Amino acid sequence: MASFEGFRKSGTFTVSPAVEVQGDLILKGAKTTLDLYAKDFFSTHALQDGCILGWLAASTPN
Repeated sequence: MASFEGFRKSGTFTVSPAVEVQGDLILKGAKTTLDLYAKDFFSTHALQDGCILGWLAASTPN
């Protein structure tokens, strides 16, 4: 099985109904992070099922 340690991708994530923000997903085992960036304040209290959903940007060939 491939290791995803060190995997980093940018994407768009839904943090509440009708609120999408940009962010970076960085996989580091127990230290995995999702860094989200937004110009305006957002709340995650209205997350459906307590989940942040999103999609990652596609890789471009070198």
